Amino acid sequence: MSAKDADQPTSPIWFVDATVSLTAKENEFVWNALTFAVANGLLARLPGQFDPNIVRDIYNKIVVANAEQGCANAQAFCLQQGIPFGGGTDTLQ
Repeated sequence: MSAKDADQPTSPIWFVDATVSLTAKENEFVWNALTFAVANGLLARLPGQFDPNIVRDIYNKIVVANAEQGCANAQAFCLQQGIPFGGGTDTLQ
């Protein structure tokens, strides 16, 4: 990248491919932090930088992982939103 490249406008990010393995407690922490950030407008600067669906999709993946790890709040959220989850021994499908 040259100095000239830094002056070029960047286009919004439309796709993110990431795999993260978290423990149940770490996953719950990330979900709570993201929920807090969304509820308090801390992600308001993201429009125009990211496709809004990316944030929603990441949020939903975190919620599903939480639900599959046995978090009752995440399970309730998934059921309310119609988001499928399951595969664990103590979760619903």
